[in-house]
Amino acid sequence: MTLNYCQVFYLVALHGNITQAAKHMNISQPSVSRAISLLEEELGKKLFRRSKSGVTLTEDGTIFFEYVSKGMKWLQKAEREITYQGEMDETLTLGVSQLTIRTILPPILQHFSSLNPNANLSIQTDSSMAIVDHLMEDLIDVAIIPDPIDTKPELEIIKLQDIRNILIAGQKYSYLSDRTLTLDDLNRYPFITLSQGTAGRRWLEDLCMRSNVDITPSIEVPTSDLIVPLAKYNIGIGIVADILAKEELESGEVIKLDLDENLPKRTFMMCCRKQRKLSRICEEFLKLVQSSFLQDA
Repeated sequence: MTLNYCQVFYLVALHGNITQAAKHMNISQPSVSRAISLLEEELGKKLFRRSKSGVTLTEDGTIFFEYVSKGMKWLQKAEREITYQGEMDETLTLGVSQLTIRTILPPILQHFSSLNPNANLSIQTDSSMAIVDHLMEDLIDVAIIPDPIDTKPELEIIKLQDIRNILIAGQKYSYLSDRTLTLDDLNRYPFITLSQGTAGRRWLEDLCMRSNVDITPSIEVPTSDLIVPLAKYNIGIGIVADILAKEELESGEVIKLDLDENLPKRTFMMCCRKQRKLSRICEEFLKLVQSSFLQDA
């Protein structure tokens, strides 16, 4: 087993396609297939299921990918640090969710970049729970993610901004606009939720548990920004942060539906390791974000 074979495996798993992985590495498709075959032979396990549309990880492949991906992320971080050493002030690695990117992150980065034009930024996106894992493994410096997350004693958590959640639907469901729905009523319609394992899904499940309601979703999506276009085209109804649906609400492409109880707010949080020695650029970023949201408050 060589590092090169592991890299080939990692990229094939990410692309889900041998041809695309070969193009990414600028090597031939047979070379990629040969590397995977040798790796499977050495491990004595099949790592991929092959089909006309591409490849998917087997159960053994999924376990192997979990460990290989961590190593590759460490190597990528080391490469960034060395590449920009001396050319930039420092590198700041952020872990954020899609909701963070679509809402509060751009103005933060605009302000930070104007004050630190020579800083190198690396932004990684994933679910809130995965981002916390990356933070604990020192793969990122700072996380800005929405709750709920598993709080850990090693983490310093700073609350930034509340997120107001609303129930939205497309014009097909405008007849519901004069009604007040219950959580249980959501089972009567195609209901769109986030996938299992996401913070937003856990927030919904906690809400349902407190209300003693069992909701069965019709559609599951990996990120909350996908709920708005699905609702817009009348695929179903869903609960999202109001800031994600602002334009569609103003244009009338989606409507806000009323629930008989107030949806609890979520909160954007900034997290970092307490005991980790932070770089100058990282400390400046933390201070800038804190001061910005304290002023807004």
